[in-house]
Amino acid sequence: MDLMYMHDDSENTEDSFIIQVSDGRHQLQRQVTVKVLPVNDEKPQVIRNNGLQVDLGEARLISSIALFAQDGDTPSAELMYTFSSVPTQGLLQLKVGAVIHTRYCDIIGPVSSTV
Repeated sequence: MDLMYMHDDSENTEDSFIIQVSDGRHQLQRQVTVKVLPVNDEKPQVIRNNGLQVDLGEARLISSIALFAQDGDTPSAELMYTFSSVPTQGLLQLKVGAVIHTRYCDIIGPVSSTV
């Protein structure tokens, strides 16, 4: 006998079923537990992209209120934001704790950072 379990492609990582074995005279029931290994198969989605308004000479933090993405398989803290183009009339700064790192993106190239 070849018995096959096929997962339903949900995000559930556990399942179980009961199997009964009989020789015609005796029978035995056992629960079979299935542990499903998670796969990173979800694409990230941009949930919020509200843009930004900045006065002349002003710097403004781009928080999750303005820009937010999520992925069903990846914690938010592990998502990577990659800038494939950069501002031409300003620069991007990365704030890590109390330290602000200034990147001159047009010289360094695209900036990747975990936000």
